[in-house]
Amino acid sequence: VVVKDHTPVSYRDMAYAGGVVGYSKGSIYNCYNTNDVIIVNEINNEIYETYAGGIAGYSTVTRNCYNTGTVVAANINCSFAYASGIACDGELTENCYNVGVVRQVENSTAEPGGITCDHFMEVNNCYSIKVTSESDKGTIVEEEVLRTQSTFESFDFENIWIIDNITAYKYPQLRNNRQDTLKEIDIIGFVVYADNRDSHP
Repeated sequence: VVVKDHTPVSYRDMAYAGGVVGYSKGSIYNCYNTNDVIIVNEINNEIYETYAGGIAGYSTVTRNCYNTGTVVAANINCSFAYASGIACDGELTENCYNVGVVRQVENSTAEPGGITCDHFMEVNNCYSIKVTSESDKGTIVEEEVLRTQSTFESFDFENIWIIDNITAYKYPQLRNNRQDTLKEIDIIGFVVYADNRDSHP
C-alpha cells in the first residue's frame, strides 16, 4: 500500500470512510481492499454528508487500485450519503477496478457508484460491475469480463498488474502486492494402502 503526501483533514459537517484511508489530499496507488466499508449516521445531525469508498472516502489521486469489499453509506437523518467502489470523491482516479457490491440503505439519500460518486472527478481506464448511479464514470462490465486481460487495455501488465490463472483469485492482481499467491489444487482421488506387514509373536 502506498499513500503519498497524505494530509489528514476532518470537517465538522462531513464524515469519510475508506478501505485504505478515509480522507487524503495526497496520492494513493498500488493497493487493494477486501474488507467491507460501512458508514452509517443515524443520530448526529451535525454531520451533513457521509462518504464511503472501497479505497478512499476522498483521495486527490487514486491510481492502480482495486476493491472487492462491500461498500455502504447511509445518512438516515441528514442530507446526503455517498458510496463508491474506489474513491467516492477526489480529483483523479485511473487504472482501477471494482468487483465489490456498492449499495445504499433504505430510507437513506445514498448515491452509489461503481468507481466514484463525484460528477467532476476525472476518471480514466476504470472498470466496475454494474452499480446504478448517474454519477458513475467508470466502464460498467459483466463480472466475467473482468477476468480477461484484454478488458484492461491501458493497464500495465508487464510491470504493475498480473492475472494469475493458477490461483483462486481470477481478476488482476498487483505484481508487487499480491492478494493471492496460493495455487489451486485439484484433488482427483486418493488411495489407501493397508499395512500388510507380517506380525511375529
